[in-house]
Amino acid sequence: MKIAADLHIHSCASPCGDDDMTPNNIAGMAAVKGLEMIAVADHNTAANLPALASCCLQYGITLVPALEVQTIEDVHILCYLPNLEAAHRLDREVYGRLPDIPNNREIFGNQWILDQQDQKIGEIEKLLLQSTQMDIEDLYDLVWEMEGICVPAHINRNANGMLYSLGF
Repeated sequence: MKIAADLHIHSCASPCGDDDMTPNNIAGMAAVKGLEMIAVADHNTAANLPALASCCLQYGITLVPALEVQTIEDVHILCYLPNLEAAHRLDREVYGRLPDIPNNREIFGNQWILDQQDQKIGEIEKLLLQSTQMDIEDLYDLVWEMEGICVPAHINRNANGMLYSLGF
């Protein structure tokens, strides 16, 4: 059985995401492209997953709850979780371990939280594009405890890749 999927998408909550990456736009474009499953893995947050879950449901697309966590080693790890509750639990753990550096919108862009109608309901204050105070082993243990899985996001990329950052 084949499934058309994209398991590494960012929404407008991620500093590297475009402001047009709203829940409805993501789900709608996934449907247009014929995707059956997507994972939206914003940097260090799960804030837009509830709206995305609602939008994906409308389009008949399976949403895999995910976060892309930046560890203390400066490595990006995709964390795929079994449900929204686990994603929000990981979100709280990760956000609590981010340094208190505020986002500078003029440099890093917006970090918007949207509802299922793509209306802005909040903005994430801390800069999400920074390392947490969590190492890879602690992250893997935590995600495993939540019955999720971890996958290196950029294994061979110089910036934030496991091979470059850790040398293996």
